[in-house]
Amino acid sequence: MAMSDLLYAIFVVPPNLVGVYAETWLGVGLFGEVSCKLVEFLIYVSASVSVQSLVLIAVDRFGAVVFPLRPPLMTSKLCSFFIVTTWIISLDDRTCPAKDPSTVVINTEREKEKY
Repeated sequence: MAMSDLLYAIFVVPPNLVGVYAETWLGVGLFGEVSCKLVEFLIYVSASVSVQSLVLIAVDRFGAVVFPLRPPLMTSKLCSFFIVTTWIISLDDRTCPAKDPSTVVINTEREKEKY
């Protein structure tokens, strides 16, 4: 979670400052295009990892409070598994274009022909 919080701070604050003081992205050409898309990607991935990590911490604390005499729900092996799984789910969620509704292209010509 600390890594995702660090990524969030690195990739959210500078673009917001650029947006306040400049009208365009600082990079020009291929570098600007790639960095713009990469920054947006990393913002969403790091936010997703933070939220999922907080959910896992809440589940672990719930188990510790409700069942205090039982062994912990998450062992060190399971903790490593959950960390890797959290990053994989977050990366998969942002890289799969079929899950992103903004990538769906609507054929407007076909829609015009209907009416």
